[in-house]
Amino acid sequence: AFGKKFENWVSVLASEKYEVLTLDKDLYITPKGEFVEKMKGNKDIDNLFIDHENNFVYYNEVKCNLKLDSEKKIATAEKVRYIEKHLKNIFPEYKIKARILNMAWEGKKRDIHGVPILYMKDYFSLIGLDKITEDEYNQMGKELGKVYGR
Repeated sequence: AFGKKFENWVSVLASEKYEVLTLDKDLYITPKGEFVEKMKGNKDIDNLFIDHENNFVYYNEVKCNLKLDSEKKIATAEKVRYIEKHLKNIFPEYKIKARILNMAWEGKKRDIHGVPILYMKDYFSLIGLDKITEDEYNQMGKELGKVYGR
């Protein structure tokens, strides 16, 4: 599905500057807080990268669409907090930034049940691509759709 392709694309973008743990592979976290590549009984991690220079770990739950029903909103927020908790144990010397990454360029909604929302304009800035404009991003989106639409 397009959502998975988008997840991979944002990981590729981040890999220009950071160590990306979700690059070209499916990554999951077990209830014991271990990284695995098996889905059964584990939570999938959409976008995870490390800024070793500044001691930050960035985890983004990618949502192409923020129009979620109330149950899905709660489940999404709980999942982000669950993974964030485990990341704090895995990377005790790092600050963890856990958010929901939306594919919109920018938006008014700031959080879902207390979990911050990051929009693509700010994501590009975070990964050092802050010169990219909204028009350029929209063009990239069209190209991504063509490439993955085949």
